[in-house]
Amino acid sequence: MKKVLCILLALLMAGCTVPAAQPEEVPQTPIEDVVLETTEPVAESEEPLQGIWSEELISLMEQINAEHQAVKKVSLDGYEKYIQTELKKATVTVAESNEDGSFSVAQVEADLQYFFDYLRSNYGLYLYFGGDEAFSAAREAIIHQVREEETLTVERFSEILWENMRFIQDGHFSIDNKGTLKSLIPHFFIEIPFHKTENGYQSEDGKLVSAVEGYDDLDLLFKRSLSRDGDIVYYPVVMMEYLNGMSACPPLQLTYEDASTQLLFAEPYQRLETDITASEVTRMSTVEGIKSFASIGCYMKRFSEAAKELKTEPLSIVDLRFNRGGNYTTLSEWFVNYTDRQVPAHCICIGAKLPEEQDLLQGYMELEHGKAIFADSDDFISNDSLMVVLTSKRSASGAELFVDMTHNLENTLIIGENTAGCLQGTGGMVLTLPNSRLKFSCGTAVNLWPEGQFSEGYGLEPDLWCPAVYAEEAAINFLKKNVQ
Repeated sequence: MKKVLCILLALLMAGCTVPAAQPEEVPQTPIEDVVLETTEPVAESEEPLQGIWSEELISLMEQINAEHQAVKKVSLDGYEKYIQTELKKATVTVAESNEDGSFSVAQVEADLQYFFDYLRSNYGLYLYFGGDEAFSAAREAIIHQVREEETLTVERFSEILWENMRFIQDGHFSIDNKGTLKSLIPHFFIEIPFHKTENGYQSEDGKLVSAVEGYDDLDLLFKRSLSRDGDIVYYPVVMMEYLNGMSACPPLQLTYEDASTQLLFAEPYQRLETDITASEVTRMSTVEGIKSFASIGCYMKRFSEAAKELKTEPLSIVDLRFNRGGNYTTLSEWFVNYTDRQVPAHCICIGAKLPEEQDLLQGYMELEHGKAIFADSDDFISNDSLMVVLTSKRSASGAELFVDMTHNLENTLIIGENTAGCLQGTGGMVLTLPNSRLKFSCGTAVNLWPEGQFSEGYGLEPDLWCPAVYAEEAAINFLKKNVQ
């Protein structure tokens, strides 16, 4: 059977917003890792792939489609517990400094009054992260630490404030441009490719893994992956926490059924950079006869218009490895341009801004104070093309929403790393404390997800795990082997 292969290479290491948010740079802690130079671009083929699938690809996509279709939209039951009803306007008070002009405790208290009043009335995840009990405890701890300081400075106040607000695990939340989210970064053990058999995970020389020290469930450790040569294998993938830095990933001690042991070492985490500029935003190219669309944001008309060019292609790649996000309207337009249908997401957004355009109101339930709940349908949209999406840990916010929406579109294949994990909330306002002049940012809505689909800091999983630095190369090699 002839099928079209539209490959959305979900190297999503970027960020996105939901219906309520305006496009903005996601305030996440930067990952200080090695930048790998990109390989030489593959020469364009004179004979583009036509979309006739191999038996291996047909079997894989039957499995992937079933996995995607099994994801069900989260229920609206109990949404009321995330809606703040007792609102209080944040009061701006300019307090006196100390006699010598230094930063005073009175100025701290005035800033905290504004900060916590604003969060209580406007922050979309205020109740999600514990409400008055959690935020009041943080405020008391901050005041206590400030009063113990012999010499108080704005810089020290910023540190104390950040330290005590780290219970907020929200990629869109930041203090003085410093995020509080702990990201989970994938480390790949690629020196030995494994294959999954009825009896477990087997090395290429036929040795069956019986145990890995520290891991009871081998299915959580070994991930369905794509080798650089384009072969489906299984690699151990271990997550390491990152906030202000990241420790080296420890080796894995494997024991085989024949009682032999082996020590495996992870590749250092690496990411590549893009030369797509802020003024350019998107780029369309052709690699080995396959249309490849890359973007650093999904908030401009040129992003959604690109889908029209991919729509007629038997094979296409959507590269979201550098995509930092955008807005829901643009994402929705992209899928309409590609499929002629609305493609829904699996999350519901509580506290979204009600759109002014009447044709965009479908799926919204109006609340008080000009806000709404956005919960569209849960349809699985048919599609004869194969779309490969490339993702990475820089795929954030709106880019992650794009990846989630592809789970409701038949024949999409996500290749790369788990995404940023920056979509429990939304992008929003950047505000300034009146005395210290410290800036903080937070969103006004909360997104609720079906269990197992997404978590903050971890993100969404790819269908085929692959280091983002060569995910496009691996995907192209896979397609060349499986599509004519």
